[in-house]
Amino acid sequence: MVLGSDGLNAETRAIRDGIEIYHIQQYRHKRGGDSEYIIDRTTVGKYLQNGHFQWAAASYQHGPAWLAEAAGGYTVARSIGCDDDRRPVYGRTCVPTVISTTNDHNGFIRGVFMRYRDTDGTYHIEAIRY
Repeated sequence: MVLGSDGLNAETRAIRDGIEIYHIQQYRHKRGGDSEYIIDRTTVGKYLQNGHFQWAAASYQHGPAWLAEAAGGYTVARSIGCDDDRRPVYGRTCVPTVISTTNDHNGFIRGVFMRYRDTDGTYHIEAIRY
């Protein structure tokens, strides 16, 4: 069995590297009249190549779709811009140049959400709300 510089074999490293952890300290999207505001205090935990674990700044809103599903939210796709120089005209559609996908949630989220793969490659999701 060949071990890497982190002391793990390839199979164990693949399982470790397949772990995704998001800590949503606070997410709130509030709309009222013509105003809206978003509070998104989220971090993501990652394993580095050397095996050390590290937290980094992240975002629920711009996180993966599985995170929205685990948190009870939803994913929204929005089209932005046109692929030509013509201005959009009422009744005429244009092909979007960018499709933006974001996560959203009605209300408040706080918790730790984890997705991991087992040895068969099947994904599992755990959610701990607090």
